[in-house]
Amino acid sequence: MTSYDICLNFVSITQTEFPIVCYRKLAESDSEARPYPDVCKKRLQTNGEEQEKWAKYWLSIEEKPGWEKFEFSSLMNPHATLWVLNKVLLPEIGEFIESQGEYIVDSSKGLFKWLDVKLKQYPEGYRGVRIEFEWLSEKRQFGLLVNYKFYENIDNRDSRDVRKIQELSYSYTPDGKSNVNFSVDTYNWERAFLQRFLCVYQHAPCNAISEQIGFNAEFSHTPSFTLARRAYEFGGSKVAVSQYSGLMKYGPCGIPDAPPRFVFVFREQDRVVARDLYKCLHGIRYEKRFPGMEKAFGVCFSGKAISFCVLDDFSKASFEKTARQVKGLGGNNVCIVLVDDDPITYYTQKSVFLSQGIATQNVRLNSILRRNNFEWFVAGIALQLFSKARGLPWKVCSSRGDTLIIGVSQVWDRPDAEQKRYISYSVTTDASGIFKDIQTLAESEDEQDYVVKLAEVLKEKLNKVANDPFQNVRRIVLHCSFRLPLRAMENIRLAVADVTRSAKRLQIVILRINTEHPYSGYDLAQASLVPKECSFVALGKARYVLWCDGTKPGQSVSKRPCSPIYVSFDQSYPQVNETDRVGILEDISNLAGANWRGFNAATRPVSVFYCKIVGEFIKEFTKLGLPVPSIKEFMPWFL
Repeated sequence: MTSYDICLNFVSITQTEFPIVCYRKLAESDSEARPYPDVCKKRLQTNGEEQEKWAKYWLSIEEKPGWEKFEFSSLMNPHATLWVLNKVLLPEIGEFIESQGEYIVDSSKGLFKWLDVKLKQYPEGYRGVRIEFEWLSEKRQFGLLVNYKFYENIDNRDSRDVRKIQELSYSYTPDGKSNVNFSVDTYNWERAFLQRFLCVYQHAPCNAISEQIGFNAEFSHTPSFTLARRAYEFGGSKVAVSQYSGLMKYGPCGIPDAPPRFVFVFREQDRVVARDLYKCLHGIRYEKRFPGMEKAFGVCFSGKAISFCVLDDFSKASFEKTARQVKGLGGNNVCIVLVDDDPITYYTQKSVFLSQGIATQNVRLNSILRRNNFEWFVAGIALQLFSKARGLPWKVCSSRGDTLIIGVSQVWDRPDAEQKRYISYSVTTDASGIFKDIQTLAESEDEQDYVVKLAEVLKEKLNKVANDPFQNVRRIVLHCSFRLPLRAMENIRLAVADVTRSAKRLQIVILRINTEHPYSGYDLAQASLVPKECSFVALGKARYVLWCDGTKPGQSVSKRPCSPIYVSFDQSYPQVNETDRVGILEDISNLAGANWRGFNAATRPVSVFYCKIVGEFIKEFTKLGLPVPSIKEFMPWFL
């Protein structure tokens, strides 16, 4: 691994250790109800001779009847200190900013966990920043995370200018192109905010924090480390570092066991457009951009391999009629459905065909008609068709052939205001990104029942893998895209401990992988400020920020860079060391390259990305009253 400096979007306060004075009361139990709305429960040292003895206390910055006054160091429990900083300093900072001009400062629902600072107004909304306190344990620093944000005007949504909003968000340039200078633009905003407000703010001593506190003049720098660069395996076990060029040169890693039939589904009035789409996929229309299904993937795309069905209209009944016709053809069928832009049409055709066990590839009619742009989408559509036909385009080269990765996600569906439905499901791959299965783990309208089912099914799944004589699995890694409920986590801990006791030499690791988080970073040695691809920063306490996407050697940035992902090692049995953690981070980075949704889609590990897509389908199917098909099917219908 090589190392280089990254500038985090984190500005530290001028001192780490300082005294805090609060009021506290010993908590009677973990389930004790909160005695006041403005208090929290934290672990603190007890009084007396046994200074290393800890207990849970209710904590308040205001005096409460019968509560003891307690002074402690900010380093005793950094999480308790963060709570105090949120209660004392964050509202102060908001008042200070508002006193400097006509700025709008909103708090997180009055709880002061973060502040939204709206600095510059436009008809579409405000440009500004979000700030929130953080304890960076790796550097032993308290400070603020500063994130550029565009706050859309929700009162103007019916007449909003989407292109202008994307421009103000720095996602696109004024001429509609992907903003390659996104990192430069956001860094300049965040640093200007730091210089204009935070550098001049000073906390006046008060009862809770008696020392003067300010912020440093620059963002914190921290070492980052680069993982091995991703490489991909294609036909004949040939290896390349580019998915597209590797596929064109060596062919796919594996073709479908059963020859696929591609069925074009369209209305009669769209027959000419369907014919044009066939020419594009066959390599006739844009041969220089995409040579065609046969040359790229080695599957027949003519004669008996092509069929068509004409829709009466875009109604559910018409889709059901056509799905039955396709089912009657038998064999390995993938449908190419030409539809309009209506999302109801899209989800209806997807649900109806899946109910018959048929994968569909949706292609919007107006995309085909925009000839100048459509040539860039043809190769991606062909890739998804080949994958849905159970082909294997490529796999990621991995040194860990004994690792199984289970992505776990959940949907909280609300059919009405008084009912909540809990669903969790999993996508299983090996370290090279090859699918093993997709299945529902638990589903219930009762939270306690859901928690019990989730742990039981997960234990059954882990036991099955651990005791399978045909799989040489030595490590199972759970990629959770959400914070597991406390009771679920406890049940899963017990289940995992059970499995590891019965399966010798098996290591099970539970990670939380989050794509929505407040961390970002900048490589000030690069003109684009974008960190290197496959690099990571340690935040401390087994938490990391990982850039799956980033700058590549010898290449300039060609599109808006994607944000990094947050990785937290929540549990492991037995405990993993630093070398193990780096290897697991490398697996995560590799799984971003296993994404068959597009040739340049290596930004999120498929373990959580595919789970997210499946979850969106489940929510939309349920909302529209459509049948939710079984998700156990191996074929990646959700691409």
